[in-house]
Amino acid sequence: MGNRWLPPPSPTNYTIVAPPNFAAQARQVEQDAFVRPQDGQVQLGAYRDPVAAQQRIAELRSQGIPAELR
Repeated sequence: MGNRWLPPPSPTNYTIVAPPNFAAQARQVEQDAFVRPQDGQVQLGAYRDPVAAQQRIAELRSQGIPAELR
């Protein structure tokens, strides 16, 4: 048997987004927030840990930003 090269597993990103009309509010909470050109959503962060992503979503929602995972 020959050596088989397998690529490393790609990291899973849990991306947090909000509707575009929340861009200004999102930037007040998350300085690095930006509008994604592919869909117009405001990206508020990307996490590898789903628990951390859900915690951040809860924080954002408590501040009136309807964040969700993508």
